[in-house]
Amino acid sequence: MEILPNVSFKFSFDVATVYAVEMALNAHKIKMRMKRESLPFSREFLEEWQEELSLPNILWHLRVFMCGKGGLNAKVKRLGEHIILPLLQESIKVYEDHWKAILPSLKRNVSPLLRVWKTHGRDILKGICSASRLKWNIREIKVFFVEPIAGGHGDAFIEEGFITFEAVKAPLSKLLHGFTHEIAHLNTTDIIYQEDIRRKVLAECVNDLVAQQALIEAGILKSFNQNRLNRIFSRDIREWMTESEQRFLYDPKELKQVVENWWYKHLKSGENLRESIKTLFEEALHKMPLKQL
Repeated sequence: MEILPNVSFKFSFDVATVYAVEMALNAHKIKMRMKRESLPFSREFLEEWQEELSLPNILWHLRVFMCGKGGLNAKVKRLGEHIILPLLQESIKVYEDHWKAILPSLKRNVSPLLRVWKTHGRDILKGICSASRLKWNIREIKVFFVEPIAGGHGDAFIEEGFITFEAVKAPLSKLLHGFTHEIAHLNTTDIIYQEDIRRKVLAECVNDLVAQQALIEAGILKSFNQNRLNRIFSRDIREWMTESEQRFLYDPKELKQVVENWWYKHLKSGENLRESIKTLFEEALHKMPLKQL
């Protein structure tokens, strides 16, 4: 019998605070369109974060603590207590009233998603496994809802089994698709760790096809959402590319066709994603030449 992970949901004030600070500082690894105007952090406060966590400041204080007594763990812990803890405590104070004010609307925003997941969640998890042909190697997935700052963005922390997902007000189809995309990341872990940004971007595209296929197999989606796929190849790839200093050229329509053709061959092949994606790399990489920096 196939063992599926248990999925839990939480509105964590602590997680939401750190996420809001990260986005306010424009510090996410991927550069995205954001709406930061409503966040309660002053410019001076954000500048303090940037100064305190700057590499010169971290190394200066680390050298001081290295001169003290104790082992490495104790010294690094003191560094965190000296620099990070005060910033977090002040951030929590600043963000608390704002979080309390928006929390009821955030819960309303995701209530349709939670109802669908309660009914179809296990079928979606099975569909992800069926599409990737990879077993679930995780027993628990913890989802933390955060303030919508980047239009419904989500992040999957693969080794820990955590997901942060923006509780945005959006059509249920968009919410469910984006959420399933993040859940699928925790199953397709083997294909994500790519040094070459081109391979990493292709893995993101494939992960979205896994999510769509899972929704089809769960009876929620009738066929692939072509509008979403067009947006992935025309816009999302350009955002994902910002995670690296590497840049590449590509034709959105041509690359979309290559990936879709490969996907249908994957479904017929019987291979798991770990093996079949090698063929995609062979077919697609020469159409994505790296730009010289």
